[in-house]
Order: sequence, then structure tokens, then C-alpha cells
Amino acid sequence: MLEFLQTELRMALTFADVASRTSVAARSERSRKEARKAYDTVLRMMNRVKLLPAETAELEERLAALKSELRRLGEIF
Repeated sequence: MLEFLQTELRMALTFADVASRTSVAARSERSRKEARKAYDTVLRMMNRVKLLPAETAELEERLAALKSELRRLGEIF
């Protein structure tokens, strides 16, 4: 499950990067929404699995970075 969460976060960060770099508004919006969806999925799934403290810390750090990027893209939490 840890690998799934890590992959989901990497994908979300990639979508956020695409959203910030593209000049096509529809693509940016779609990528931002996909990044937010992945963010929400990781949050929800983290509460369902038992992780080591170091694993939790790593995921929380990446989630914080993603949340910051999503806010910059206009996402409201």
C-alpha cells in the first residue's frame, strides 16, 4: 500500500506541474483537478493503512508540498 500512496503522490505532483506550466486553460484545469483528486485519495487511504512513523512523515511532507502547489494553482481547502 505504501508504494501505491507514493506513486499516487508522484502522479499528483506531475499533474500539478503540468497545470502550472501549460498555457492551455482547459488542460491546466483538468490537470489541477486530477492532482487534487490524487491528494484526496492519499489522505483518505493513509488513514486506512498502518505505516511506520518514517513512512508517515515522508508522505505528510509530500502532501504538504502538493497542497502548497495546489493552493498556488487556486485550489481551496
